[in-house]
Amino acid sequence: MHINSGKAGLLIVLLTAVFLSGCGYVSQQTNSYGDSGSTVTSLKKLQSGMIGELNSMEWQLLLEDLPRLIEMAASLGIVLPISDTLELPPVTDAQAKALEDFLKANNVMTFDDASRLTRLVAIGQVALPDGLVDLWYFLVEQLF
Repeated sequence: MHINSGKAGLLIVLLTAVFLSGCGYVSQQTNSYGDSGSTVTSLKKLQSGMIGELNSMEWQLLLEDLPRLIEMAASLGIVLPISDTLELPPVTDAQAKALEDFLKANNVMTFDDASRLTRLVAIGQVALPDGLVDLWYFLVEQLF
């Protein structure tokens, strides 16, 4: 299993441990684009380091569940490399699909690929799609 050794890798390992310790978010959901997933499938894909495999529903669930997972970690005495007062922008089906499509269009499969894309966006070589700017900068700040 290859996980980026940086902040994202540590965060994913710890979130998975918290989740497996009794989170219970296992129900499969489907969004308006027909993508299905659960917090379990999201964390499994993240733990494998293959963020490009996340579909739009898995991105939505991950981002919606992140504050609860962080709270659970804190209650277990686990300190995560992410703010415990995390304020996530609400993620619509359309934004999650735009994120999935943007990552695929830019050949992002791993955290290293995401870091490369982050640098390209920062220097203006790649433009962010409308409606994705706030979510992208949140992800960059917290995960990449």
